[in-house]
Amino acid sequence: MMNSDTKLRSNSEQAIVARRLIKVEPVIDSIRTSLATFLATVALLLSAPGLASETVSFYVPVSADRNPVLSSMSVDLVVQRYMEPLASFAGKAEDEYEKTFAGVMEAVASGDYDAAGTLLGQGGKVGQKSLVDGLRKSFPTLGRSKVLYQVFLDGRRMFVWETNLRVKGSSHLWRRAFVLEPGEGGIRADLVSSSRPLEAFILAVLQEASEVTAGKSRGAYGLSLSPPDQPISQLTPVLRFAGRWYGGATMEEASRDGSRAMADYALAFTRLRAGDNAGYLARFTPYSQAKMKNWLAKMPPEVLADYQTGNPSRKIYFRLDAEPVDIVFYQLIDAQGNAIEDTVRWDYLLHDGGAGYLLTNAYAQSQLDDVLAMTGRFEKGMVEFVRSFGP
Repeated sequence: MMNSDTKLRSNSEQAIVARRLIKVEPVIDSIRTSLATFLATVALLLSAPGLASETVSFYVPVSADRNPVLSSMSVDLVVQRYMEPLASFAGKAEDEYEKTFAGVMEAVASGDYDAAGTLLGQGGKVGQKSLVDGLRKSFPTLGRSKVLYQVFLDGRRMFVWETNLRVKGSSHLWRRAFVLEPGEGGIRADLVSSSRPLEAFILAVLQEASEVTAGKSRGAYGLSLSPPDQPISQLTPVLRFAGRWYGGATMEEASRDGSRAMADYALAFTRLRAGDNAGYLARFTPYSQAKMKNWLAKMPPEVLADYQTGNPSRKIYFRLDAEPVDIVFYQLIDAQGNAIEDTVRWDYLLHDGGAGYLLTNAYAQSQLDDVLAMTGRFEKGMVEFVRSFGP
């Protein structure tokens, strides 16, 4: 749902929240508290951010033909900074999450299969050894890692660390993360992967860790990144961006809004319907152009002709402006202007200087796509989801 009036929370506000959370009720009152309420309170205390946390806006890198491009879109995250070696971090770890993360890192680095397997929620000797050996092989310098951030999320925390690896004779800094959340028998850790879309997206953002400086506009629109069945809280990441609402205008109408992005977008499909394959392909970035050219070349002539002349027009709802990337949300429509399907699709455009805005990410799925899909709002009526961006 929209959350455009979400504001940055200062350290003093965080302190007030923390003091409220740890307020101790009289013993006589606690006797009347049910076990369920007590356990919920404990869970809240464990997941609440500490006084050293702060809300920071980071610019979002958007994939364009597999290359991350730093955009003007940003995401608000509640974080705590460390920027220190693992050994130093472990010696100062205070709460159970910090201690568990340090324990996981140290157990894996030392090859302590039992301890690492337990903390990673992996039962059985064979499973523990396989998991730990795999991590040690992937990250042989794990014990010398640098702990960078703790990210506070709803019901869980994420620790981002950096290690130096040699790849093909050259040293490279790699950033990875563990997610920690309460589980059976205590707090358990899980290495961030694509199976966790939100955490993988945040890790990609923190690969760059480019902060929005004070006074910089963060866009008029805000989208809380949470599944629809989860409540929105002060820990829910908020995606912020600029954009323009078109309200279901035809592509031809939208292309006359005065923006170069929409004019170039419409030009590509105008060329396609005119049978100008070369002109159509010229409106793609190089990698996507090669993919589209290969795909068109495999079409039988009659299928290609039908694809060109029968390519449906579009009803444009919203253009997300994340310079140098734009994302156009649309529905396919028939000759009478009726939607062919309920699905709302979206295309990526990359601003390429003198070439204008080129279509990119042909037949590709990015981490941003995964995060938007994770919200569940696509499946629950994408048209209404996009319409929420409107006036």
